[in-house]
Amino acid sequence: MNSRNISRSNVFYQDTFIKDSTSLPLQDIYKQWLPVRRNRLIKELRNVGPFQHRKILFINATKGVQFYPSITDFFALFQRVNKNIKVYSVSYFDIYELQQGVADKDIKVIPLKVVDRWMADNINEYDLIIFVGPSEIMARIMSWKGVKSKLVFLDLAFYHQLIDHDPVAFYETKKSPWPQLKQRNKLVSYSCQSKTKIVMDIAYCFNPSLFEWRWFNYIPIGFDYMRYYKSSESYFDIALLATAARDYSKLVSKRIVGKKIVFFGDTDKAIGLDALAKIADIFFVPRVEQPVYAKLLALAKCVVMPIIKDPENVWLSLNDALASGKPVVICRHPGLKRILAQGASLLLYKRNSQKDIFDKIDLALKGGKEIDQLEPQSISFAVKYLDIYNILWTIVQEQIIG
Repeated sequence: MNSRNISRSNVFYQDTFIKDSTSLPLQDIYKQWLPVRRNRLIKELRNVGPFQHRKILFINATKGVQFYPSITDFFALFQRVNKNIKVYSVSYFDIYELQQGVADKDIKVIPLKVVDRWMADNINEYDLIIFVGPSEIMARIMSWKGVKSKLVFLDLAFYHQLIDHDPVAFYETKKSPWPQLKQRNKLVSYSCQSKTKIVMDIAYCFNPSLFEWRWFNYIPIGFDYMRYYKSSESYFDIALLATAARDYSKLVSKRIVGKKIVFFGDTDKAIGLDALAKIADIFFVPRVEQPVYAKLLALAKCVVMPIIKDPENVWLSLNDALASGKPVVICRHPGLKRILAQGASLLLYKRNSQKDIFDKIDLALKGGKEIDQLEPQSISFAVKYLDIYNILWTIVQEQIIG
């Protein structure tokens, strides 16, 4: 679908509206909670131990500027309050937040070219190696004889280094870029994905039998680097977030007419959006900075995700909706299994029932006690289950203290 076709349809797009709306006095949902969280973490980390001196090496293969900075914030604080901890970092990508930004936290940054020359004896100088995302270095270390360090893999559903290294292998051929490596060393592996999904994604270049899987319920949020807002006013009825496994033609109905919609995502990848644009008012938001996105999302009454197929993967867009306290209209699918088991409050419509989609949308737009309760429930859920610090604390308890 071509975005220019949408602009010729019944879609309105105004730069001035984005500028004006993002200057509104919105409430930062987690502003007061963040220092409370930090103070609680300091207290908990000070009470960790006693244990012998630990050298921890992070090998980062992700580009995200909310995840790795959050991880290094956590462990920099751990190092500051507990003298038995010394943290080191190496990252594949020359991005400030992943290099100098880490060094600014008093974490020693080791150049990638240095680590590329290492062998088992060098790795054994560290008690714990934590791989953030899969990488070539991870594959090499898994293949070395004589590795004594404890190996941990943290999967956040991003494969940036694998894709950069060999995009054809990742997306098409599924042929290992390092067939000469005979992997032998096991890892304790923490993942937010389903086992089916993560194994399918990495089996072409890693031996799945070497991964001892442990699961957390959903892709986490680095709250120090994300903003979420409340608004006393609503300019939009419905927010449509992203395009993966969505078919927006499911919303083509007389019942959508008159409703104001805001769409975030790539219009060229959005199935059914052009048909929807012919009968509905859609405000198309281009790629914007996260705080701007969060402020515009705050102006919507609910989020709707018309799902197709049975996606196994997890979505940051659903996290954003929950952390914003928005009612989310979505159908049950495999990717929701763990988050529903934890008690996420979602408005679940019956699959393949357009009537039920709109019944749930109307319920969300009408409001009332049931809908009003979703906001505090979702925010509490985000704090309890989606904070990346909760996952890092689990790793500390299981891999450092235990």
